[in-house]
Amino acid sequence: MPGRVIRRAVEMATAMDHAAAASRTPIDPSQDETEQLWAQRFDLQLRVTRLTANEADIERLADLIREWSPFRTQILRTAKLTMGDEAIAEAVSEARQAELLIHVKAEKARAARQEAEAGKSPAEKAAAAAKAEKQWAAEDRAETAQYEKDHAASEWLQQNHPDLLAQLHLMGKDVQNMAFLIGLCQDTTKEHARHLVEVRYGAEFLAQVDVQCQVNRGLARPIDVAAAHRYNAAHPDLVDQFLVAVRDKGFVGDSGVIDPVTVATFQQARGVAVDGKVGVHTIAAAKEYSANSKNFGLE
Repeated sequence: MPGRVIRRAVEMATAMDHAAAASRTPIDPSQDETEQLWAQRFDLQLRVTRLTANEADIERLADLIREWSPFRTQILRTAKLTMGDEAIAEAVSEARQAELLIHVKAEKARAARQEAEAGKSPAEKAAAAAKAEKQWAAEDRAETAQYEKDHAASEWLQQNHPDLLAQLHLMGKDVQNMAFLIGLCQDTTKEHARHLVEVRYGAEFLAQVDVQCQVNRGLARPIDVAAAHRYNAAHPDLVDQFLVAVRDKGFVGDSGVIDPVTVATFQQARGVAVDGKVGVHTIAAAKEYSANSKNFGLE
């Protein structure tokens, strides 16, 4: 079964389960099912009621119209109270243009496939069809795996940090506040939160948040966290020497892996090249720091 079909089925089933669990009275079959589900989507209702008529919120409304198409009527009805008819019309227009662009791209892709297959033999067409089917199956598996990961992250945050999950839903593309919020999280919580932010707003926005998180932690400039992780993982002996010298002091997070940003903050304070990688110069600075700490009675 295609991943997108599974995803939609799980979304609808989850929404209906939440609606039934939250309601103290049985669902009246005579009432519209969409209205029943909408009544239970307090997080979505709150997101819509916070929208205003500024340009950024108009874009957010257009995204919500497309993302939550079953609730299109309810979203527009709610948004009209705070945004007005003109902003609503602009958001609807943007949503339609985006949908039209997707349709045009799909039509162009279909025409290109037909043109490419026009001069092929039956055997070549069969081989191309099999290749396409294999690719689609791989994409569906990837989409299903991604959705399962998203769902797991949401469920984990709902169980352990429901307030954080609500804030992530309501924050919008506010890099400063998003970075501050994620910066307060511990490793496991931060991993789930970052994943949801990436899914909702894209990898580029998440990269901006990560940079701001580093700046918030006292770095004059951002570092390549991924490269530092790879380097430190490849040099466990150097990492062990460093941790012994500084007696850990919070450099290792909940995940049990040394944090490159914390290392970089230390490097910056000690005048070592700031890259988050534990090398010989960083170890020497750590040993010097440890010796001075003893001399000054700081241990």
